[in-house]
Amino acid sequence: MAIGVIGIILALVALMYLAYRDWSPLYLGFIVTLIVIVTNGMPLTATITDVYLPGVASFAGPYFGMMLFGAIIGKIYDVSGAATSIARGLIGALSPAGSGRSDNFRTAIVVLIACLTGAVLTYGGINNIVLMITMFPLTLSLCAEANIPRRWAIGMAVSGSSTFVVGGVFSPNTTNVAAMNLMGTTSGAALIPGIVGALVEIVVMVIVFTILVSRSRARGEVFAYGPKDTVHESEEKLPSPWLAAIPLVFTFVVFNFLQINITVVLAVTTVLSVILFYPQLKKHGVVKIANEGAVSATSSLLMISAIVGFGSVVNSAEAFQFLVDKLLALSIHPYFQLIICVLVFAAIAGSSTTAVNLSLPALGPIFTGMGYPAAAIHRIAAFAATVTDSLPCSGGVMLGCHVSNERLRDAYPGIAVSTVLATGCGTLTVALMCILFPGLAV
Repeated sequence: MAIGVIGIILALVALMYLAYRDWSPLYLGFIVTLIVIVTNGMPLTATITDVYLPGVASFAGPYFGMMLFGAIIGKIYDVSGAATSIARGLIGALSPAGSGRSDNFRTAIVVLIACLTGAVLTYGGINNIVLMITMFPLTLSLCAEANIPRRWAIGMAVSGSSTFVVGGVFSPNTTNVAAMNLMGTTSGAALIPGIVGALVEIVVMVIVFTILVSRSRARGEVFAYGPKDTVHESEEKLPSPWLAAIPLVFTFVVFNFLQINITVVLAVTTVLSVILFYPQLKKHGVVKIANEGAVSATSSLLMISAIVGFGSVVNSAEAFQFLVDKLLALSIHPYFQLIICVLVFAAIAGSSTTAVNLSLPALGPIFTGMGYPAAAIHRIAAFAATVTDSLPCSGGVMLGCHVSNERLRDAYPGIAVSTVLATGCGTLTVALMCILFPGLAV
C-alpha cells in the first residue's frame, strides 16, 4: 500500500515538474496515469479503457459546447476591440490620464475591475472555465492600459471567477451547491464568515498583485503584447464601451432570468457579438475568427480532459482510499482536519466540486455528530476546495496557460496569487471565525 501512495505522490510531482518544463498535458496526463497504474498494481488495459478514457470523456462531453462558444466569443472580443473598448472606458472613468493617480493605484483598480466583473458573471451562473476564456481579452486590455506586465494578466483574469465565488455564500457554482446538498444546508450557510472570507480574498489579491507588479516595474518590466495578441491603436475606431457590454449583459440576463441552457445562451451571444461588432470584424474575416476560436477551444478542452482522466484513475486506486483513512485519523481540530482532507482531495482531483463530494460524505456526519454545525462544515469545505484545485498539475491551470499563451513558469505566479494564496487566506479566515464566533456559523 505504501508503494501505491508513493506512486500517487510521484505522479503528482512529475505532472507539476514536467508541466513546468513545457510538456503538453495531452500526453503528460497519460504518462502520469501509467505511473499510478504500475505502482498500484492496477490492470493496465482495463484501467485505461474503463477508468481513464471514461474520465476524459466525463469532462469533454458536458463542457464541449460551453467551451466552444466561450472561446469564439473571447476571440471576437479580442479581434473586434470590444474588450479593449471596455477596458479603456473603465480605466478612463476610474483613473483617467492626467489625474495624477500612481501606477500602484491603477494596478489596484485593474485588479478590482477584473475581480468584480468575473465575480458578477460567475454569480450570474456562468461557468468559471468559460469565464477564464472570455475574461482574458478584457483583462489583457486592462493591463495594456495600466502598463501591467502581460504575465500577470491571466492571474487577474481568474481573480473573480475562480476564487471566493466558487465556494461563497449564495453562489450557484457546483462546489457550493454540492456542499449544500450533502450537508442539507442553504446556499447562504455560515453567511457572515463566508462574506468576511470573501472580502479577505479580495483585499489579499489587490495588495499582493500591487506589490508584485510594482516590483516587476522596478525591474524594468513593461506591458508588451504577445505574438498572437491583437493590437488596437488609440486612433482605431472600436465599438463603444456600452455597445461592447451588451453581449455580456445579454448572457447574464438571459441565463439567469429566462433559465435557458448556458450552451444555447452562449451560442446566441456569439451571433449577437458578430452582428454588433461586424464593422470591426469584417476586415479580419468572421469565419477565420470563428475557426481560430474553435481550434483554441478544442485544444483547451482536451488538455483539461486529459488531467481529469488522470484524477479518475487516482480516485479508483486502493492507495487513495488508504490515504483518505489516514487523513480521517488525524488528531487536530475537526475544522482543520476537514481543511487538510479537502486540500488533498482537491490537489489530486484538480476539481473543487470533486473535493467536496469526496470529503463531506465521510466527514460531514462525523463532525455533525460531534455537535459542530452543518453550516460551518459546508462553508469551510467549500472555501478549502478552491485552494489546491489549481496547483500546477491541474487542468484549469493548463487551460490558463493555453488561453494566455504564456509558459507555466510565467503564468503560474499570478494564478497562484488569486487561486492559492488569496483562497488560502479566505479559508483560514472562515475557519477561525467559525471557531472563535460559533454563533455566526449558522
